[in-house]
Amino acid sequence: MRHVLIVANQTLVGSHLHERVEHILAVDPETRFHIVVPATGANGPDPARALAGARRRLSQAFEALDDIGARVTGEVGPAHPIVAVNLAIDRLNPDLIILSTLPAGASRWLHLDLPHRLQRRFGVPVEHVSAETQTVDRAGTFEPPVVHTPDDTVHVLLAEENQHDVDVITMALAEAGTRNQLRVAHDGANALAFMRAVGPSEIDLVLFDLKLPVVSGFDLLAETRAADEFDKVMMVALTTDEAADDRARAYDLGADAFVMKRPDYSQMAHVIDDLLAEVAG
Repeated sequence: MRHVLIVANQTLVGSHLHERVEHILAVDPETRFHIVVPATGANGPDPARALAGARRRLSQAFEALDDIGARVTGEVGPAHPIVAVNLAIDRLNPDLIILSTLPAGASRWLHLDLPHRLQRRFGVPVEHVSAETQTVDRAGTFEPPVVHTPDDTVHVLLAEENQHDVDVITMALAEAGTRNQLRVAHDGANALAFMRAVGPSEIDLVLFDLKLPVVSGFDLLAETRAADEFDKVMMVALTTDEAADDRARAYDLGADAFVMKRPDYSQMAHVIDDLLAEVAG
């Protein structure tokens, strides 16, 4: 008997997901499904609205999948999908994760490289399915800024040579819903020197360009992961080139995420906000 974990929120009631479940059942009618709905927006000032939207979609999915004979259970989880999956996966031991998202240009989860990150984090095959924009249910997805206490500050090191990119990310961090403190290094050697000087207690998140001068982003990543003291620091590779070889190399060296720099500021700001929220827990 196979066990399939479905991760979705806005696209949970889309026909694309319904059809995929039907196909799986045609191959193995005994397959059991468990749905995890990350409650996007639940960390905001109106968590009841976000939770109500997630629960409503889960209920609709139960009805739709029950109609085709699927054996389905489910739960509403924390706002960040990796945290939500982490809470559920040990209990379920799935054979497959199906991640349902908005189309590539609109999905914050894809901007965070979630399909690759889930597979590497949990060691379970991940199948990504994408909904059509017009089928998406957007109710309950508003994510206003979150007020945090000073103890929640995320310490960020940005290693970036391009001043325009520094300005964009600095602005995104300033407007983020998670309190943060930023330090900037303009090459890989200075980034390494800063990390060694302050130690892991002063760094929670490192955003680094792969093509840094002096010491490349790849070498910065390798040096950091070779030092056990920094094993809890989240390392996020930034790039303008979505080359499969670069992605594989970065993950092999220990990157936590591989993120494309977005020309659209609002998209980049959402990505930064989600990364901060993940680090803050």
